[in-house]
Order: sequence, then C-alpha cells, then structure tokens
Amino acid sequence: MSEQEALLSIIQSPRLPNRLDELTRLLHSGASPSTPALFETIRVANIEASELLIASGAPTDSRDENHRTPLICATEQDLWRTVFVLVYSDAEIDAKDNTGMTALMHATHLKRTEIASFLITHGASLVEVDLQGKNALIHSVTEGCLDCTRMLIAATPNIDLADKEGLTALHWAILQDDVILVKALLDQGADPEKFDIKGSTPLHHAVAMKNRQIFDLLLEQDIRISSSDQDGDTPLMIAAFKGLSDFAEILLARTGREGADPNSKNTLGVTALDLVDPSPESSGSEKLISGITAKYGDSRKFVVRGRYYEPFNPDKQGSKVLKPTAEQTRLARIAVKELLGTKRLASHNNPMAANPSSSEREIARRAALLMQTRDAGGKTPLMQACISGDIEAAKLLLDQGAEVNGKDFQGFTSLMLAANAGNLALATLLLEHKASVTVKTPQGFTPLLFAVAKKHPELVKLLIQHESNVNIRIKGMSALMIAASGGALEIVDSLLKAGADAAETNHKGMNAAAIASAQNRDDVAQLITDFLATQNPAKGRR
Repeated sequence: MSEQEALLSIIQSPRLPNRLDELTRLLHSGASPSTPALFETIRVANIEASELLIASGAPTDSRDENHRTPLICATEQDLWRTVFVLVYSDAEIDAKDNTGMTALMHATHLKRTEIASFLITHGASLVEVDLQGKNALIHSVTEGCLDCTRMLIAATPNIDLADKEGLTALHWAILQDDVILVKALLDQGADPEKFDIKGSTPLHHAVAMKNRQIFDLLLEQDIRISSSDQDGDTPLMIAAFKGLSDFAEILLARTGREGADPNSKNTLGVTALDLVDPSPESSGSEKLISGITAKYGDSRKFVVRGRYYEPFNPDKQGSKVLKPTAEQTRLARIAVKELLGTKRLASHNNPMAANPSSSEREIARRAALLMQTRDAGGKTPLMQACISGDIEAAKLLLDQGAEVNGKDFQGFTSLMLAANAGNLALATLLLEHKASVTVKTPQGFTPLLFAVAKKHPELVKLLIQHESNVNIRIKGMSALMIAASGGALEIVDSLLKAGADAAETNHKGMNAAAIASAQNRDDVAQLITDFLATQNPAKGRR
C-alpha cells in the first residue's frame, strides 16, 4: 500500500479519532497530505485530523468537485477551529465556489455568526457578490440572521448594494416580513426609496406584503408615496387592489413630500378606484371607495382589475392573468344577466349614464371585465360562447358591446369558430352584429372556408348571403374545389349559383369537376360538368 493509500485509509476509517497517533507518525515519516485527505477530514468534522494535515502542508486553496475550498467547506460544517487554522495558514479568504459564494457569504447564509465575525475581522470582503449579485449582507437578511445583519450593517460600506433583480437588503427584509431587520437597516441609513428593476420601491413591497408595521416605519422616513413601478402601479393602487382600507386611508391623508394621487393611472389606464373590489364579501371595500371618491368624486373608467379577472394585456401573453376559471366565467355571466334584468345599460360607451345603484355598478364592472378577458389561447368569453354553442351568453355579451371581430392568438374570430362548429344561430347573431366575412387567419382561412371544409351547407348559404367571396383560395384550392373534394353536393350547388368559377384549376391543372372525379364523387363531378356545359362560369369577386 502506498503512503497516499495508507493516509486515506486512516482518514476514511470509522476509528479515525483513535488513529490520530498513527496519522501523525505517517505524516512525520514524509507522507504528503493530499487534497482529498483534507476535504475528507473536514467532511467527517475531525478537527484534529484537519489541523494535522494543514500543519503538514496540505494545500489550503485546493478545490473539490463544486469548486469549494477547504475554508468554505469548514464554514459550512461550522468548524470554527478549522476556519481559524486555515485563515492563519493563508487560505484565500475570498475564494468563491461554483455559485460565486465566498466563505463569508456561506457563514451569513447559514447563520454562522462567530465564523462570520472572525472572517470580517480578518479581512473578508463585504462587497463581493455571488452569481445572483447578492453580497454577504443580503444573504444574512434573506435568512433572517439578526446578529449577522447588525454586524454587517455596521461594517458594509454600501448597505444599498442591489442584486441582479435590483433588490437591496432593505427590499429583502421587507419581502421576508422581518420588521426588526427593516428597522435596523433604516436606522443605519438604508435608502427607503430605492427602486428594484421592476420599478418597485420598498413601500410598494410593504403594501404588497400587507405589513402595517413596515408600512408605518417607511412612512416615518418622509418618502415619496406616489412612485409608479414599471406597470404604472402606485402603492395606493396596490392597497386598493388588495382591499387594504387602512393603508389607503393613510396614503390619501398623507401631506408630506408628496401625497397619494388617486387620479394617477397605470399602463392599462386604471386608477386606484378602478382596482377596488366593491363586492359585499370584500372587507373594507366601502371604506376604500368612500375614501377615494372623497378625494375626486365618483366618475371613473370601468375597465378594471379585480377579484374575478385580470384584464387582458396583449404584451403579456402566457402570463397567469390571462386564464379565467370556469367559476369566474360563470359569475361574470350571472353579473351580466343581473344587470340586463334590472336596468338596461344606456350604452356601451357610457355604462354609468343612468346613475345606477351600487349593486348595479358592481354588476357593470363585472360585465365590462368579462368582455375584455382572454384565456391562455387568447380567446374571449364571446369566442368561448361560440365554441360551446351558448347563444344566450353570446347575445348578452354582444348586446353590451363585446368586440365581435376580435381574434385569438391563432387569428380566429368568433364567426370563424361558429362556422367551424356549424352553429347557424350563432353565426346569424354574429352577422347581425357586423361580424366580418372577409377577415382571414394567418393561413388564409375565412369564415366561408371553415363552413365549406366542415360541410355546413346552411352556414355556407348564410355567408354567401352576406357577400362572402366565393372564389377565395387557400393553398391553391378554391372553396368550390374543397367542397368538390369532400363530395359536398349541396354546398357545391350553392357556390356555383353564387358565381364560383368552375373552370379555374389548381396547381396540378385540375378543375373542381376533375378533383371530384378523382375522389370518386361522380354526382358532384356531373353537377359541375353540367354547369360548365350550360352557362359561362360566373366570375365571383376576387
């Protein structure tokens, strides 16, 4: 057995504490203390063995598979004496592992207060950051280590250093709901108005966390309270959205550097009052509404974000706000029905013109909200009604001004969906509300092509009556060719009578009759052939 093998055999032995003399003799005989040996003694927390290896010249700046040094490993294991020996053996005190963390960061993250104090005293850097941009102070705050944090606050040259998310130690203390740490940071001069990368200030976070103590501590700093984040939301808007009437009352009464502006709108054009949930089960809603309206009256835009939905934002497709639940859809539909049953809206553009009651106002809010929401596929409630065949819901929505020609993320309109489903009644309703028959999907499909492809003869007749282009083509195939290929005799007849060009050909030089014959649709082929023989093909609109 070689010296190195003998060395590792002793260190890895369960009886290592009883074999220290044997280890000492082996080292004195000239055995070289290897890197694996040192890491193993730290792993098993055998301080005496570690000290023997370090004293015998074990490499103190070697690395394990995670790029950790012996100093980092000893810190993680809370081996104070080993840390002491390593530092005095000139181990690199600010060496980083593969996450960018130093021994001091590990000490603060793991609440190793004595080790952290020792490392700071012996020159560990307070400004080094890990791969997420966090320094030792932020690590200490995120783990709620009060002793480490107080020590680091006193020693760190810049307590407002932010990580890659723009979050400072103060931001993190607020996000941890730690009132004591927030107070300690503020007492040492932490900036209470620092923005993170999303434009949120500590006050934004305090309101979002619903922490009244931290909220009060921040307001004692005479800060600006109407700052807007990247979405244009102010602390007052967040308080309104979360139903925090006491927070809103304080913000509205603020008379310091800058009071809360109830007229301020976010990027969606929404004010704080728009965000209040006035439903009976919403605690504090009446107080919120009365408090805000006392500032500037009761005229407001009813495009809202509330407990039923978030409004659709085309720039945020795929975010969690786009998909209402079935229960939310049901509640919103009921709201529309209730409104129609009690008082007709004066108009879609002025839903509050008739001075409705508080309950009617809530119903109108739900109705307006319902019409602007979309699911994860970009479909509006009107589109969903067309898919499910719910003509009652579709009528309610259309009567209140739902966008009839809106498209989902695939470019489908409500009329296309109704045509695809073969719902004649829904298609008729949509056309009565000016649904477009000429709009196309990105692939070139029109409502007529959907009806033809799905073999819905009555829908085809309806769409022709509304001046659909019967000679529309997609991928070289006309509506007539598609109908002929599918053997849809009645549809072919309707298209021919409406002026479809029976003579035009596809990319293979085949006309509709030839296509029908190729599919063994002899009756269709004969109909088209007879038509060509008896009259000139009527050219439809192109």
